[in-house]
Amino acid sequence: MSHFKILLLLIPLFFLYRHELLAQSTTPILSFSDFPDNLYLNCDDDLPTSFAHPSVLLDTVGSMCNGTLILDYLDNNLNGDCENSFTIERVWSAEICGDVIESSQYLYFNDTTPPIILSPIDGAHVCESSFTSIYPSAQDNCQSTISLSFNSVQSQYCDGVTLINYTITAFDNCGNTTIESRSVYVHDTMPPSFINVPVNDTVSCLASVSLQSATYDCPEGLVYIEENNSLFSSCTGSSVQNYSLTDACGATSYATRIITIIDDVPPVFETIIPDITLYCEDDIPSDLPNHYDVCATSMLTESVNEIQGNCPGERVVTRTFTITDPCGNSTETSQIVTFVDSLPPVFTSSPPAFTEIYWINGDVIPIPEYEIIDDCDVNSFVEVSEIITVDDSQGSDLAETIVRTLTATDGCLNTSSVTYTMIYHPQVFGCTDSIACNYNSIANDDDGSCLFDIIGYDCFGNIVPEEYCGAGTFWNSELGVCEAVSLSPGCYFDTNYNGTVDSNDLLTLLSAYGLTCE
Repeated sequence: MSHFKILLLLIPLFFLYRHELLAQSTTPILSFSDFPDNLYLNCDDDLPTSFAHPSVLLDTVGSMCNGTLILDYLDNNLNGDCENSFTIERVWSAEICGDVIESSQYLYFNDTTPPIILSPIDGAHVCESSFTSIYPSAQDNCQSTISLSFNSVQSQYCDGVTLINYTITAFDNCGNTTIESRSVYVHDTMPPSFINVPVNDTVSCLASVSLQSATYDCPEGLVYIEENNSLFSSCTGSSVQNYSLTDACGATSYATRIITIIDDVPPVFETIIPDITLYCEDDIPSDLPNHYDVCATSMLTESVNEIQGNCPGERVVTRTFTITDPCGNSTETSQIVTFVDSLPPVFTSSPPAFTEIYWINGDVIPIPEYEIIDDCDVNSFVEVSEIITVDDSQGSDLAETIVRTLTATDGCLNTSSVTYTMIYHPQVFGCTDSIACNYNSIANDDDGSCLFDIIGYDCFGNIVPEEYCGAGTFWNSELGVCEAVSLSPGCYFDTNYNGTVDSNDLLTLLSAYGLTCE
């Protein structure tokens, strides 16, 4: 029994004044208003610590009461119909000035919740050594003792696993009942078995690796793990599949599948370097072809073979490229580089294009002077050829025209030439006295052969009238004799009587100059 007391001071707020003049009384009047409702609680609930209180109506009009209102309650425990079901009767009382009123509020604690079945967990996979996980159990929220019954049916679920189907009934003393069906998979302590493990395999590196899973007969309750690891050496590789199968007892079976990967595919040239023809002094190309290997990393090597051509500046170079992978697969290609000498030697110096040479000046026909270079043949040589013509025309000095050609030739028979011209004025013997009968106008070296004429005669023995006839005479060509000059009174100076005074008359006078006239 519990007791509760509330003291209320008489202040105007708590009083209900009545001003009915005809109904005045000397005794206070008490009554409850807003009385708390009854409470319905579960058996395992705690007694509320916070709850509603009833309201009290107080009428002291016409009374002599000036006391304190006391609100109080008293709890009485009443037994229920079953264990842990009970009722608390809460008796509320109000008192002032010796006047008391009472009323009851009921708190009903009832057991309406059925028991809870704890084990086995429906659909659980348990080990046969775990007895508590297999045997049914239950609990109640209000009662420590409950009634539990069950029946079970066992069947072989799969290899090493037994299926137990339970029907479980649990009820308490208050008639609350739970009936449930539970299924439990019980594993023995032996490791589970694989039905099929994929066989080992060997594939080419170009083939796709087919990963396969192992199989087992239990559709559930086992933990299946598959791990794939790839391992590669310098040549071959492998893909390893590891399988594990673990049951509820922690027993594990293991299996392995090995896929061996072989590299039987040679590397491939991605680009090919074409054959090429170069000049003899060019360098051997250094460019390399691109290549790839679908399975491994390949290595490129180059070898060079050189064969001399038919002449010094020519050769054929074969560049052989080989790509090899770590497994010995290889591919080969080559580039032919032909070096040719297509350019002739070059004259870096040569005689001038035209030269005149005079013997009289002490000049001589020069020996050819030249220099040549050849990028491909240091043994290139020069041949000299010339054409000589002599100008023997009337009045010439027998000058020789020498057209000289220098031809440079290398070992590949490439040629270049330079042509130049020399005019040679040679030594010419003869009479160099211009008054001699045999004067040679082109002679430049007098050989003492000059012949001179007799006065009155030319070099050929013919009479020269101007010289043959004496002063005061003239040559009569008709008679072939000299005759005395008889001067014409009209033309005293026409000494040869040809009717004109010309240069011959002047020469006659000059030839007579200084003579003494008798």
